[in-house]
Amino acid sequence: MKYRSVSAIAFLFVISGCASLSRDQVKSVNVYSQLLKEYTAYPGTAITELVDLEYEATLLNSGTFADRLANQQLWSAYDSKKSQLAAAADVDLSIQILGDYADALVKLSSKDLRDSIGTSSLRLGTNIDSSIAQYNSSPKTVKKIPIGIGSLVGEGITFLGTHYTRNEQARKLKQYVKEGNVLIPIVTDAIALGMKELIMGNGITNLKEKIRINQTNLLQNIPAEAYKAYYANEYNRGVAALIVRTDKLEVLTGEVIDAVNNIKKAHQQLTDNLTEKKKLMNVLSDTQALFISVRNLNQAYRQIKK
Repeated sequence: MKYRSVSAIAFLFVISGCASLSRDQVKSVNVYSQLLKEYTAYPGTAITELVDLEYEATLLNSGTFADRLANQQLWSAYDSKKSQLAAAADVDLSIQILGDYADALVKLSSKDLRDSIGTSSLRLGTNIDSSIAQYNSSPKTVKKIPIGIGSLVGEGITFLGTHYTRNEQARKLKQYVKEGNVLIPIVTDAIALGMKELIMGNGITNLKEKIRINQTNLLQNIPAEAYKAYYANEYNRGVAALIVRTDKLEVLTGEVIDAVNNIKKAHQQLTDNLTEKKKLMNVLSDTQALFISVRNLNQAYRQIKK
Protein backbone atom coordinates (compact mmCIF):
# COMPACT_ATOMS: atom_id res chain seq x y z
CA MET A 1 0.00 0.00 0.00
CA LYS A 2 2.82 2.37 0.92
CA TYR A 3 4.63 1.53 -2.34
CA ARG A 4 1.52 2.37 -4.36
CA SER A 5 1.19 5.74 -2.59
CA VAL A 6 4.78 6.69 -3.38
CA SER A 7 4.30 5.63 -7.00
CA ALA A 8 1.13 7.67 -7.26
CA ILE A 9 2.89 10.76 -5.92
CA ALA A 10 5.76 10.28 -8.34
CA PHE A 11 3.33 9.84 -11.23
CA LEU A 12 1.46 13.03 -10.34
CA PHE A 13 4.75 14.93 -10.10
CA VAL A 14 5.82 13.79 -13.56
CA ILE A 15 2.55 14.56 -15.34
CA SER A 16 2.30 17.95 -13.68
CA GLY A 17 5.44 18.99 -15.56
CA CYS A 18 6.31 21.60 -12.94
CA ALA A 19 9.66 20.48 -11.60
CA SER A 20 11.26 23.36 -9.73
CA LEU A 21 13.96 25.49 -11.29
CA SER A 22 17.39 25.87 -9.76
CA ARG A 23 18.30 29.24 -8.26
CA ASP A 24 20.65 29.82 -11.18
CA GLN A 25 17.83 29.21 -13.66
CA VAL A 26 15.60 31.73 -11.90
CA LYS A 27 18.57 34.11 -11.75
CA SER A 28 19.00 33.80 -15.52
CA VAL A 29 15.44 35.08 -15.98
CA ASN A 30 16.07 37.96 -13.60
CA VAL A 31 19.33 38.95 -15.29
CA TYR A 32 17.69 38.94 -18.72
CA SER A 33 14.63 40.87 -17.55
CA GLN A 34 16.78 43.57 -15.91
CA LEU A 35 18.82 44.03 -19.10
CA LEU A 36 15.65 44.11 -21.20
CA LYS A 37 14.09 46.68 -18.88
CA GLU A 38 17.13 48.94 -19.17
CA TYR A 39 17.12 48.62 -22.98
CA THR A 40 13.58 50.00 -23.21
CA ALA A 41 14.74 53.40 -21.91
CA TYR A 42 16.85 54.14 -24.99
CA PRO A 43 14.60 53.95 -28.10
CA GLY A 44 12.28 56.58 -26.65
CA THR A 45 15.27 58.76 -25.74
CA ALA A 46 16.46 58.65 -29.35
CA ILE A 47 13.03 59.63 -30.69
CA THR A 48 12.73 62.51 -28.21
CA GLU A 49 16.21 63.75 -29.15
CA LEU A 50 15.31 63.72 -32.87
CA VAL A 51 12.12 65.71 -32.24
CA ASP A 52 13.98 68.23 -30.05
CA LEU A 53 16.75 68.65 -32.62
CA GLU A 54 14.21 69.21 -35.41
CA TYR A 55 12.46 71.82 -33.29
CA GLU A 56 15.69 73.66 -32.46
CA ALA A 57 16.91 73.49 -36.07
CA THR A 58 13.64 75.03 -37.30
CA LEU A 59 13.99 77.94 -34.86
CA LEU A 60 17.71 78.50 -35.41
CA ASN A 61 17.44 81.85 -37.17
CA SER A 62 13.85 82.76 -36.34
CA GLY A 63 15.14 85.65 -34.21
CA THR A 64 16.42 87.36 -37.37
CA PHE A 65 12.93 87.54 -38.90
CA ALA A 66 10.33 90.23 -38.43
CA ASP A 67 7.91 89.52 -35.58
CA ARG A 68 5.20 88.10 -37.84
CA LEU A 69 7.56 85.74 -39.67
CA ALA A 70 9.17 84.69 -36.40
CA ASN A 71 5.73 83.85 -35.02
CA GLN A 72 4.99 81.74 -38.11
CA GLN A 73 8.29 79.92 -37.67
CA LEU A 74 7.42 79.18 -34.04
CA TRP A 75 4.04 77.66 -34.84
CA SER A 76 5.42 75.77 -37.82
CA ALA A 77 8.07 74.20 -35.58
CA TYR A 78 5.43 73.36 -32.97
CA ASP A 79 3.16 71.68 -35.55
CA SER A 80 6.11 69.73 -36.93
CA LYS A 81 6.98 68.53 -33.42
CA LYS A 82 3.42 67.27 -32.85
CA SER A 83 3.42 65.53 -36.21
CA GLN A 84 6.68 63.72 -35.46
CA LEU A 85 5.47 62.58 -32.04
CA ALA A 86 2.28 61.23 -33.64
CA ALA A 87 4.35 59.35 -36.24
CA ALA A 88 6.32 57.74 -33.40
CA ALA A 89 3.21 56.54 -31.54
CA ASP A 90 3.40 52.96 -32.87
CA VAL A 91 7.07 52.67 -31.90
CA ASP A 92 6.26 54.05 -28.44
CA LEU A 93 3.59 51.39 -28.06
CA SER A 94 6.06 48.62 -28.97
CA ILE A 95 8.51 50.02 -26.41
CA GLN A 96 5.76 50.05 -23.77
CA ILE A 97 4.80 46.43 -24.44
CA LEU A 98 8.45 45.35 -24.23
CA GLY A 99 8.92 47.28 -21.00
CA ASP A 100 5.82 45.75 -19.40
CA TYR A 101 6.99 42.29 -20.43
CA ALA A 102 10.35 42.97 -18.76
CA ASP A 103 8.63 44.26 -15.60
CA ALA A 104 6.54 41.12 -15.40
CA LEU A 105 9.62 38.89 -15.77
CA VAL A 106 11.33 40.83 -12.99
CA LYS A 107 8.36 40.18 -10.70
CA LEU A 108 7.95 36.51 -11.62
CA SER A 109 11.64 35.85 -10.99
CA SER A 110 11.65 37.78 -7.72
CA LYS A 111 13.14 36.10 -4.65
CA ASP A 112 10.15 37.18 -2.60
CA LEU A 113 6.97 37.29 -4.66
CA ARG A 114 5.06 38.71 -1.71
CA ASP A 115 6.67 42.02 -2.63
CA SER A 116 4.95 41.84 -6.01
CA ILE A 117 1.42 41.03 -4.89
CA GLY A 118 -1.36 43.58 -5.04
CA THR A 119 -3.49 45.54 -7.46
CA SER A 120 -0.34 46.71 -9.28
CA SER A 121 0.23 43.13 -10.47
CA LEU A 122 -3.24 42.85 -11.96
CA ARG A 123 -2.91 46.36 -13.39
CA LEU A 124 0.35 45.37 -15.07
CA GLY A 125 -1.35 42.40 -16.70
CA THR A 126 -4.27 44.57 -17.82
CA ASN A 127 -1.87 47.17 -19.23
CA ILE A 128 -0.02 44.56 -21.29
CA ASP A 129 -3.21 43.15 -22.82
CA SER A 130 -4.59 46.65 -23.44
CA SER A 131 -1.36 47.75 -25.16
CA ILE A 132 -1.31 44.58 -27.27
CA ALA A 133 -4.94 45.13 -28.35
CA GLN A 134 -4.08 48.70 -29.34
CA TYR A 135 -0.97 47.51 -31.17
CA ASN A 136 -2.92 44.87 -33.08
CA SER A 137 -5.55 47.42 -34.16
CA SER A 138 -3.01 49.78 -35.73
CA PRO A 139 -3.12 49.84 -39.55
CA LYS A 140 0.70 49.81 -39.52
CA THR A 141 0.84 46.47 -37.68
CA VAL A 142 2.40 43.79 -39.87
CA LYS A 143 2.16 40.85 -37.44
CA LYS A 144 -0.28 40.66 -34.55
CA ILE A 145 0.56 39.57 -31.00
CA PRO A 146 -1.67 36.94 -29.33
CA ILE A 147 -3.89 38.40 -26.59
CA GLY A 148 -3.83 36.94 -23.06
CA ILE A 149 -0.20 37.16 -21.99
CA GLY A 150 -1.09 40.05 -19.66
CA SER A 151 -3.80 38.21 -17.76
CA LEU A 152 -1.46 35.23 -17.52
CA VAL A 153 1.22 37.25 -15.74
CA GLY A 154 -1.18 39.29 -13.59
CA GLU A 155 -2.92 36.22 -12.23
CA GLY A 156 0.39 34.36 -11.98
CA ILE A 157 2.08 37.01 -9.84
CA THR A 158 -0.95 37.34 -7.58
CA PHE A 159 -1.27 33.56 -7.17
CA LEU A 160 2.42 33.09 -6.41
CA GLY A 161 2.31 35.93 -3.91
CA THR A 162 -0.17 33.98 -1.79
CA HIS A 163 0.59 30.33 -2.70
CA TYR A 164 4.31 30.40 -3.45
CA THR A 165 6.14 27.17 -4.18
CA ARG A 166 9.25 26.78 -6.32
CA ASN A 167 7.40 24.28 -8.52
CA GLU A 168 4.61 26.76 -9.14
CA GLN A 169 7.07 29.56 -9.87
CA ALA A 170 8.79 27.28 -12.40
CA ARG A 171 5.49 26.55 -14.11
CA LYS A 172 4.50 30.22 -14.33
CA LEU A 173 7.92 31.29 -15.61
CA LYS A 174 7.97 28.61 -18.29
CA GLN A 175 4.46 29.58 -19.42
CA TYR A 176 5.30 33.27 -19.59
CA VAL A 177 8.66 32.87 -21.34
CA LYS A 178 7.01 30.57 -23.87
CA GLU A 179 4.50 33.34 -24.68
CA GLY A 180 7.44 35.73 -24.90
CA ASN A 181 8.93 33.66 -27.71
CA VAL A 182 6.11 35.01 -29.87
CA LEU A 183 6.00 38.54 -28.43
CA ILE A 184 9.73 39.38 -28.37
CA PRO A 185 10.49 39.01 -32.11
CA ILE A 186 7.37 40.97 -33.09
CA VAL A 187 7.86 44.00 -30.87
CA THR A 188 11.66 44.22 -31.20
CA ASP A 189 11.43 44.02 -35.00
CA ALA A 190 8.77 46.75 -34.87
CA ILE A 191 11.07 48.94 -32.76
CA ALA A 192 14.03 48.39 -35.12
CA LEU A 193 11.90 49.14 -38.19
CA GLY A 194 10.45 52.26 -36.60
CA MET A 195 13.89 53.57 -35.63
CA LYS A 196 15.16 52.98 -39.16
CA GLU A 197 12.21 54.79 -40.72
CA LEU A 198 11.97 57.70 -38.26
CA ILE A 199 15.65 58.38 -37.63
CA MET A 200 18.15 56.43 -39.71
CA GLY A 201 16.19 56.91 -42.93
CA ASN A 202 15.13 60.43 -43.81
CA GLY A 203 15.16 61.69 -40.23
CA ILE A 204 18.91 62.30 -39.88
CA THR A 205 19.29 63.30 -43.55
CA ASN A 206 16.48 65.86 -43.41
CA LEU A 207 17.72 67.24 -40.10
CA LYS A 208 21.24 67.86 -41.42
CA GLU A 209 19.82 69.46 -44.56
CA LYS A 210 17.59 71.75 -42.48
CA ILE A 211 20.60 72.86 -40.42
CA ARG A 212 22.63 73.51 -43.59
CA ILE A 213 19.86 75.55 -45.23
CA ASN A 214 19.24 77.65 -42.13
CA GLN A 215 22.94 78.34 -41.80
CA THR A 216 23.15 79.42 -45.46
CA ASN A 217 20.14 81.71 -45.11
CA LEU A 218 21.30 83.39 -41.91
CA LEU A 219 23.15 86.36 -43.38
CA GLN A 220 20.30 87.06 -45.80
CA ASN A 221 17.99 87.66 -42.86
CA ILE A 222 20.27 90.04 -40.95
CA PRO A 223 19.47 93.55 -42.19
CA ALA A 224 22.35 95.53 -40.69
CA GLU A 225 25.82 94.84 -42.07
CA ALA A 226 27.42 95.82 -38.77
CA TYR A 227 25.75 92.94 -36.92
CA LYS A 228 26.57 90.18 -39.42
CA ALA A 229 29.94 89.20 -37.99
CA TYR A 230 28.57 89.03 -34.44
CA TYR A 231 25.46 87.05 -35.35
CA ALA A 232 27.36 84.70 -37.68
CA ASN A 233 29.87 83.84 -34.93
CA GLU A 234 27.19 83.15 -32.32
CA TYR A 235 25.00 81.33 -34.79
CA ASN A 236 27.80 79.08 -36.01
CA ARG A 237 28.43 77.99 -32.42
CA GLY A 238 24.80 76.88 -32.17
CA VAL A 239 24.96 75.14 -35.54
CA ALA A 240 28.13 73.25 -34.57
CA ALA A 241 26.47 72.06 -31.34
CA LEU A 242 23.43 70.78 -33.26
CA ILE A 243 25.61 68.89 -35.73
CA VAL A 244 27.51 67.20 -32.90
CA ARG A 245 24.24 66.21 -31.20
CA THR A 246 22.93 64.86 -34.51
CA ASP A 247 26.00 62.65 -34.92
CA LYS A 248 25.59 61.38 -31.35
CA LEU A 249 21.92 60.62 -32.03
CA GLU A 250 22.94 58.55 -35.05
CA VAL A 251 25.29 56.49 -32.85
CA LEU A 252 22.62 55.91 -30.18
CA THR A 253 20.02 54.88 -32.76
CA GLY A 254 22.46 52.46 -34.37
CA GLU A 255 23.06 50.82 -31.00
CA VAL A 256 19.29 50.54 -30.37
CA ILE A 257 18.83 48.72 -33.68
CA ASP A 258 21.91 46.50 -33.28
CA ALA A 259 20.73 45.35 -29.83
CA VAL A 260 17.53 43.81 -31.22
CA ASN A 261 19.19 40.63 -32.48
CA ASN A 262 20.91 40.15 -29.11
CA ILE A 263 17.57 40.56 -27.31
CA LYS A 264 15.97 37.85 -29.45
CA LYS A 265 18.97 35.52 -29.21
CA ALA A 266 19.21 35.92 -25.42
CA HIS A 267 15.49 35.21 -25.04
CA GLN A 268 15.82 31.97 -26.98
CA GLN A 269 18.77 31.01 -24.79
CA LEU A 270 16.64 31.87 -21.77
CA THR A 271 14.00 29.42 -22.99
CA ASP A 272 16.66 26.74 -23.31
CA ASN A 273 17.99 27.52 -19.83
CA LEU A 274 14.58 26.81 -18.31
CA THR A 275 14.67 23.26 -19.62
CA GLU A 276 18.36 22.56 -19.07
CA LYS A 277 20.06 23.33 -15.77
CA LYS A 278 23.29 25.28 -16.12
CA LYS A 279 25.78 26.83 -13.77
CA LEU A 280 25.39 30.56 -13.20
CA MET A 281 28.60 31.39 -15.08
CA ASN A 282 27.27 29.63 -18.18
CA VAL A 283 23.93 31.40 -17.79
CA LEU A 284 25.62 34.79 -17.62
CA SER A 285 27.70 34.02 -20.70
CA ASP A 286 24.44 33.47 -22.62
CA THR A 287 23.44 37.08 -21.94
CA GLN A 288 26.92 38.54 -22.48
CA ALA A 289 26.15 39.96 -25.92
CA LEU A 290 22.98 41.64 -24.62
CA PHE A 291 24.92 43.01 -21.65
CA ILE A 292 27.47 44.55 -24.04
CA SER A 293 24.67 46.06 -26.15
CA VAL A 294 23.07 47.67 -23.10
CA ARG A 295 26.46 48.95 -21.91
CA ASN A 296 27.09 50.51 -25.34
CA LEU A 297 23.65 52.11 -25.25
CA ASN A 298 24.37 53.60 -21.85
CA GLN A 299 27.65 55.05 -23.11
CA ALA A 300 25.97 56.54 -26.20
CA TYR A 301 23.23 58.00 -24.01
CA ARG A 302 25.73 59.65 -21.68
CA GLN A 303 27.46 61.22 -24.69
CA ILE A 304 24.17 62.82 -25.74
CA LYS A 305 23.56 64.16 -22.25
CA LYS A 306 27.01 65.80 -21.97
